[in-house]
Amino acid sequence: MVLRMVQCSVRCLVLVLALAGAAAAAPPAELSRLSGAYLQNGKPQDRAALAAYAGKASSPETQALARFALGMGDFTALAYASAATELDRADGAKGLESLADYVRFYRARSLAGDEKFREAAQLVADFP
Repeated sequence: MVLRMVQCSVRCLVLVLALAGAAAAAPPAELSRLSGAYLQNGKPQDRAALAAYAGKASSPETQALARFALGMGDFTALAYASAATELDRADGAKGLESLADYVRFYRARSLAGDEKFREAAQLVADFP
């Protein structure tokens, strides 16, 4: 069951990044490589490399995509508190409007996973 959820999350992230690339410029190759490595391996050093990239990203859109990838990787690793934090950083970012529902949905799931049910419920109270 957990493996299927992880596979679904990885496929979802790949699809979402592809949609974001179709809506604007394609995500930078380095972001694709780093996020893929973290999602596939879940290793702390892969997460650290992706977090460093997010911190130095040249555009707000790229930084938000990197934060989204970190949040999804953390969610997949069942690190719900970290996932909620990273997804909060990506939420409402300029250039990521097409991903807003995904960011909010996975942020709410992360909050629920971290047993912050009231925050999760408030976040999705007006969800479309």
